[in-house]
Amino acid sequence: MEHSINSPIRSFSFKNKKPTKPIQRNLLLGNKIKELRTKNNLKHKEVASFVGISDGYSRMIENGTKMPIKEKLEKFEEFYKLEPDTLTQLRDLQQKEPFQEIETAKSIYDFPDYIQSIVTALSSIDDEEFCRQKAMDFLKELHEDYFTRLTPYEWKEVKKQVLLVKRAWNTGIDKTNIENANFQGYVIQDEHKIFFFVEVDEHALSLNLLYNERHNAKLFESWLGVSSVQFITSMQLPFLKEEQKITRWLWFHPTVSIVNMYKYLQENGVNIQNVDINEPRLSWYIKEMTFDQGDNHSAM
Repeated sequence: MEHSINSPIRSFSFKNKKPTKPIQRNLLLGNKIKELRTKNNLKHKEVASFVGISDGYSRMIENGTKMPIKEKLEKFEEFYKLEPDTLTQLRDLQQKEPFQEIETAKSIYDFPDYIQSIVTALSSIDDEEFCRQKAMDFLKELHEDYFTRLTPYEWKEVKKQVLLVKRAWNTGIDKTNIENANFQGYVIQDEHKIFFFVEVDEHALSLNLLYNERHNAKLFESWLGVSSVQFITSMQLPFLKEEQKITRWLWFHPTVSIVNMYKYLQENGVNIQNVDINEPRLSWYIKEMTFDQGDNHSAM
């Protein structure tokens, strides 16, 4: 099973972080050298070999813990074909103001000890490709463990459930027969595990998919028809601490009026301006409401 970069656990967070002072080392020189290296898709050893320093020393220059002498800066400038003294000027400015306040309201955090130990261990290894592979292996393991906590479904099970709802709506079956239609878990598509959440109430059926996996909604639309509306929102996924960016599709019950569709969206906190509407009558109604509200504001 290949690890997906769209996995929900890539935004896995830790709530017990401890804020530190909003002060950091001035990294004008280090950031510039790192920018040049990454922009050219180079590894530390490729640059370090030309400059005449070790891979580890190259990393320390980038993170600001070592300051190269002028001769080494000239080698960097030669390697990247920079104007003379380009890097020397950054070094001098950095030495003049070695520390800077962070101009942001966002705090800098320390990880818990058990997480920091992993970060420290990886950063101490002088082999960038090895560290990257170990990090990806760990993410893959987390990803696989996360999905063992969710309920697995086959596509045919999901299809059966949503078609039961559609049939109940079309035949006028009492809503109590579909009150257990809410379900969430994952299905496998092209060897990739896809999280989904289907929710049904007396007004609508909603489908929630991770934003980066929204293309999979086409299967649901092949069963239910084109959705009434779709929009981007956020949602708390099981076993994760931070809300995830998702796309939500709504299929309204056939008996729900256009006015009540509009009210439903409003009452559920949906920003009407950011909704893709596939129901022509609802689209017309929203335009009329927006036009009327504009006239009322103009008259004030």
